[in-house]
Amino acid sequence: MISRTIIFNKLRYDGINRMINFKRYNSSLSPNMNGARSIIRALEKYDFKVAFGYSGGAVLPLLDAFNFSDIKFIMNRDEQCSGHSASGYTKSSGKTGLTVTTSGPGVTNLVTPLHDALSDGIPFLALTGQVPTNAIGTDAFQECPAVEITKACTKWSYQVKKGDKLEEVIDKAWEIMHAQRKGPVHIDLPKDIMMNEYNNEENTNCYFGRGKFKTKVNPKFNSHKLHNLIQIAKKPVIIAGQGCNDCAEDLRTFVKNTNIPITTTLHAMGSYDERDTKSLHMLGMHGSVYANYAVQNADLIIAIGSRLDDRITGNLNGHAVSAHQAFKEKKGGLVHVDNSTNQISKVKKIVKPDISIQAHAKDFLQIMNKQDYKKDNYQNWHKQINEWKLKFPFYYHPSENGKPKTQEVIKKIYNYVQKNKINQDMIITTGVGNHQMMAAQFYRWSRPKSILTSGSSGTMGVGLPFAIGAQVANPSKKVVVFDGDGSFNMTLNDLGTVVQNNLPIKIVIFNDKRQQMVYVWQKLFFEERFIATDNVNPDFVKLAESYGMQAIDCNNSDDVDTTIELMFETNQPILVDFNIEPDTCLPLVAPGKNLDEMITDYSEIVPMEGLAPS
Repeated sequence: MISRTIIFNKLRYDGINRMINFKRYNSSLSPNMNGARSIIRALEKYDFKVAFGYSGGAVLPLLDAFNFSDIKFIMNRDEQCSGHSASGYTKSSGKTGLTVTTSGPGVTNLVTPLHDALSDGIPFLALTGQVPTNAIGTDAFQECPAVEITKACTKWSYQVKKGDKLEEVIDKAWEIMHAQRKGPVHIDLPKDIMMNEYNNEENTNCYFGRGKFKTKVNPKFNSHKLHNLIQIAKKPVIIAGQGCNDCAEDLRTFVKNTNIPITTTLHAMGSYDERDTKSLHMLGMHGSVYANYAVQNADLIIAIGSRLDDRITGNLNGHAVSAHQAFKEKKGGLVHVDNSTNQISKVKKIVKPDISIQAHAKDFLQIMNKQDYKKDNYQNWHKQINEWKLKFPFYYHPSENGKPKTQEVIKKIYNYVQKNKINQDMIITTGVGNHQMMAAQFYRWSRPKSILTSGSSGTMGVGLPFAIGAQVANPSKKVVVFDGDGSFNMTLNDLGTVVQNNLPIKIVIFNDKRQQMVYVWQKLFFEERFIATDNVNPDFVKLAESYGMQAIDCNNSDDVDTTIELMFETNQPILVDFNIEPDTCLPLVAPGKNLDEMITDYSEIVPMEGLAPS
């Protein structure tokens, strides 16, 4: 039986939309145009609908300007959460997120979400308040060098000056955010410039001209040469990266036309339907054995919209050796397709692909889809891959004590979603850790942008604020958070934002009272000298109830299905605390090992030497 009964006061919610929505004032009654109003007008030009943020003295002029705009303001419980929510809004919808915070700690608390977004190529605009211009450099209250702090974690960071044409500053910010590899931009707004009267015609600083940052890359490559390599290759494989999320149909057409098996990175899961037989699921450190084996044995690898980072290459000296040899024999090679000049350059230096193509994934795929390909090609290759699939499936050992396991719960949630045909309406966000990788392994992703997670930065705590942004951007969809207890502890204060705005998010906590992934690394690489990996958690159910949320827990494997049904039956926010048995996430490519040198069996888990994973 489920150990806790739902007791919920429906008076809290009865049809009330509790999203913060400032009273709108008739513009004819508004004060004279000031700097803040000019910024808002520029944001409206780019169709921003929502701002996530937090108040503070230095940003009050800008906050006040929202009273004269249809842009909704949602207050998170701290600035880090507001930045992640803006990122989740962007990730899930393709629309650009916006966050507004104050100066000083309001800026420093944004560093993590800015870095996370920059690392994963996610555009959002961060506007921060600043002390008045005559106080800058005096160590004034809540002053900080905002531009210097954020420069390394944004594509552009700028503090507006007196005389700037403010709308042109926003024009430039928009252009830079979306040029080639996308990413966040930060604009610092001194309080006096925002407060004072503003006339765009009288301001003289107009060096923010448009057209300097190309968002469109003209694809220039020998499509006939690549077509010929595809025709003569015996063991080709496609690696789809995040760049394929906006052209999933083109990607699927390419796979269908060529009959080439396909694996994806973490961010690209769902860009190709993983239920299809040609899908190899995710590759990499915790990816499928058959995907990693396919990449290592392939004579032609076509990586589209992927950075080919260390998590999916393993030891570079042993990476894609067969493909590189095939290139020397003019029978294949490692092909890298990316729209970013910087990424093309980095990958050339680090991974050393045989062929580099600068093009948007969509443009590349549409060009290649104009070609004719042999039908029913690569039969022996598909046979070999199917043998690997049968021999090395994702698996886990059920608990001998009757406790749920993370893999079990994820599989059963997926089964429920499939059975009830709600897959098209689902968005899942995750934190970072075992549960994240197990979600990649045991859920079958069939739509792009249906999983929102932190990749390159590996930021714990993103699950809940990502979900807030996703639910606001997609009010008709079901948004579910998969989170570990360690990750959830970092941003659980944003439960207040969920309740205040009556966002019907479903929060699933895989609670093993540990930072289990790091615990395993300490076991393998540090002779079981455990430190800083045991969690002292609150009672998550009581915590959620104290906010006015529905909440239940589940301690037994026999109750998992019933718990999942109860979770999906409600149309209100709900938290479910699964008290799970800790487990090791396999397969695992250890640091310094080749991609196909994987630990695949629990009996192979023995103490190791060398650097632990980071």
